[in-house]
Amino acid sequence: MNKFIKVFGILFILAGVFLVLRFTLGGNEDTWICEEGEWVKHGNPSQPQPVIPCEKEGQSIEQIQPTGEFKKVSFEESQRIAQDFASNSSTYKFDGSNLVLDSSQALKCPYCWEFKFSFESSHAGYGDREGQVLAQAVTAHTLLISVNQGEISLAVVDGSYDEKNLKFIK
Repeated sequence: MNKFIKVFGILFILAGVFLVLRFTLGGNEDTWICEEGEWVKHGNPSQPQPVIPCEKEGQSIEQIQPTGEFKKVSFEESQRIAQDFASNSSTYKFDGSNLVLDSSQALKCPYCWEFKFSFESSHAGYGDREGQVLAQAVTAHTLLISVNQGEISLAVVDGSYDEKNLKFIK
């Protein structure tokens, strides 16, 4: 019985060492991996599928080193930037409610993401409508925001109003 306990103890310690090494040196389990020229989901990545071509077998999205100088901004940080902008956009801030992130996707540039939000306004129109005569009508809106290396590069409501420059699109 004593020998059994020693063998079991040694096996238990070896299993523990294996698990520690596996999870400290093994890398991210929730990522996209390049397999035969295609990005394959590994685990449950928080990022959408990359649009950057994968070229090296076994390469993960975290290992891509774009050429040139780029400000590395994660998907999660870009999403937070977009969410903050949407919450403070003139149309939403005036009378918006129920802001929802509907979708996100990687764009064809390093550290670039597009986020699609939806929300409702209590009145028709765009931007800050202070002082205007407004018809009360619940209006559904779609806000498309592009974040490029941590900066808002595009913010358009319903394809009509530029929230970044506060003007209608011609």
